Amino acid sequence: MTTKIKVSIKKNVATINIENPNSLNSIDYQGWLTLASVAKDLDKSPEVRAVIFSGSGNKSFSAGADIKEFPKTRYDIKTGMKYSNALHNALDTIESIKCPTISLIKGICMGGGCELAITTDIRIASENSSFFIPELDAGIPLTWGGLDYLVRLVGFSIATDLVTTCRKFDANEAYDIGFISRVIKNEDFKKESEELSRIIGKK
Repeated sequence: MTTKIKVSIKKNVATINIENPNSLNSIDYQGWLTLASVAKDLDKSPEVRAVIFSGSGNKSFSAGADIKEFPKTRYDIKTGMKYSNALHNALDTIESIKCPTISLIKGICMGGGCELAITTDIRIASENSSFFIPELDAGIPLTWGGLDYLVRLVGFSIATDLVTTCRKFDANEAYDIGFISRVIKNEDFKKESEELSRIIGKK
């Protein structure tokens, strides 16, 4: 199943929803290209005052790159560079959006999903969320400047721990180390995230 990137705008707030629920909202090659294009367009829009990133359903924000498609899209040095450039460009474009950007994280946030979240200004998570950065175990280089951003967020020692051990950490630990700014009860997540969007959209 291909990744769908759906965009909606309501009261000056744009929402980019990642939809690939059968694969924990993983992002395929075309998905990275679309994210870059959408982010660029929204950054130019005078009506958009905030951009929200979310994942379809309650199980996952995003599991990052869709590794199931690698045999077709990332199978040698040339295609590996092409894929990495697409991902790199998407994350750079998101990071450069001038208005506030917010990641609404529910469930699993891993790999490229963590890197995407890191590019946004604010990250809030439901209490059942879990995080991990498994690239090293999977033999995949940590792409883009995600490691530098992770170091800025949590410090060198903790960043090294998370990247080299590839261990999972929950929402409470993510908050304690500064990876996210809020932990919200599952039942309150929709209401509080909408309120945050409303407040920022008025700025």
